[in-house]
Parts: sequence; structure tokens; C-alpha cells
Amino acid sequence: MNFKQVIGLLAIVLGVALIVFVFYGKSKILEGKEEIASGKKSVKSTQQLFSWNPISKQVGQGLTSGAEKKIAAGELTIEQYETLFMWCQYGGIALIVVGAGLILFCRTYRRR
Repeated sequence: MNFKQVIGLLAIVLGVALIVFVFYGKSKILEGKEEIASGKKSVKSTQQLFSWNPISKQVGQGLTSGAEKKIAAGELTIEQYETLFMWCQYGGIALIVVGAGLILFCRTYRRR
């Protein structure tokens, strides 16, 4: 193997590692989305519990305002990580393609 083929092999290994990282990250994003959905459901039920009259409605909004802020922050964080993992996935695929190209097209030919 020549130097370019070694670089190609390293690119493939790095690309596969990025793809594995993306799958792990996407599973964590799904867990976060489920947690946010659960939080939204509990906030909604709390608001419905306190929505009988205007005074209790304000109390319910006061109780759930902190949770709503955390949910909004979580959704923003998830959106940022989704973008990051999308670009990591594209980068991993590109590294695999470039690495395979280097291995296939940068062969050394033996003289006879």
C-alpha cells in the first residue's frame, strides 16, 4: 500500500466512525423528543386542571411557566443537534466515498 491508500483507509475508518456517532446521537435525540412530549403532556394536563376560572388559570400558568421555558430550550437544543448530526452524516458518507476512491484509484502498478 502506498501513502495515498493508507490515507484512503483512514478516511474510510473515520467516515464509519462518524456514521456510528450519528446513529448514537439520533437515538439520544429520539429519547429527548420523547421526554419533551411527556413534559408537554404533563404541562397541558396541569393547565387544564387549573383552567376553571381566571384566577386559577393564572396560578396554573405560573406553575407551568418554568416547565414551558425548559421545554422550549430543550426543543431548541434538539434542533441544533439534529443539524449537527445531519452534517456529520454527510461528512461521514463523503469520507467513505473519498477513501474508497483513494484506495481504488491510487494503486501502485508493479513493473514486469
